[in-house]
Amino acid sequence: MQKIVLTLLIVVFSVICNAQGLDRFLRKSPLQTTVENSIKSGLYVIRQNYVLRKNSTGEYFTQNGKSEFSYTYSLAVKTCNGYYINQLAATPWKIDENFKKINNPQDYTPIISQTFISRLNEKADYIKIDTGNIKQIIKNQPFYLKTDSLSDSTAFKQYTKNSTEYFTVWITVSDTADLWKNLPTKMIFYTATDDEIKNNNISVPIGDDKILGGIVLVDNCIGLGITEFQLSGIIVPDGEKFKTVMLPKIKPSKTEQTDKIELTPIKLDTPTQTNQKKKRKK
Repeated sequence: MQKIVLTLLIVVFSVICNAQGLDRFLRKSPLQTTVENSIKSGLYVIRQNYVLRKNSTGEYFTQNGKSEFSYTYSLAVKTCNGYYINQLAATPWKIDENFKKINNPQDYTPIISQTFISRLNEKADYIKIDTGNIKQIIKNQPFYLKTDSLSDSTAFKQYTKNSTEYFTVWITVSDTADLWKNLPTKMIFYTATDDEIKNNNISVPIGDDKILGGIVLVDNCIGLGITEFQLSGIIVPDGEKFKTVMLPKIKPSKTEQTDKIELTPIKLDTPTQTNQKKKRKK
């Protein structure tokens, strides 16, 4: 699995490895953008289109001549071969006012018809992805969308170490923005202790902007001046509040080493043997 690694200038940025915390570093450093861009490369906006299937006839319906009945936007986090999203993104009709407006909603079954993702660019650049059938939705749990895309350097590596300090990263966007065209997102950082994570006592952005989602990270110093940000959890909606759902810790991979060298016998014609064969033919 690939990982997001941010290489920092040794003298200036080794401060990340101490107990001051990333939030203080960001407030003091003029290179906050560098940190944001390193994290941003693994974050996406996901648009889930859905249609309605009438239970009695099996017919499919959209509205007003569109290709979908409705859609929602939320945060997607890229890991190896897929994306983590929250369960409401997997079942967008549960938070969509359009679905509540139809007559006799019990007569229809909403079905995801198309899924699009875009990086957090100022100008949206969506591509369609194939996610297959969404199954096994668990309340207040993140959902993993498995895709055929290969892992790359923008994918988050799942965390490999225990930590007593975490960083929550929130992605917000203007509530009036047309997210199909533009993604004027903002990134907000907070620190959180292990107890705050376990008790869901985390800081939540306050303001008029819409919260697309959030993640929990740990920073792992893998060398002098080099920090790796690992994905340790997803922040999911819980009614009108939010809660953190920690992902399983991954055991760090170990390179297999052997002290012994095994010799394998093969048959190979040496130049001398080749010349002898030629002389015999003559």
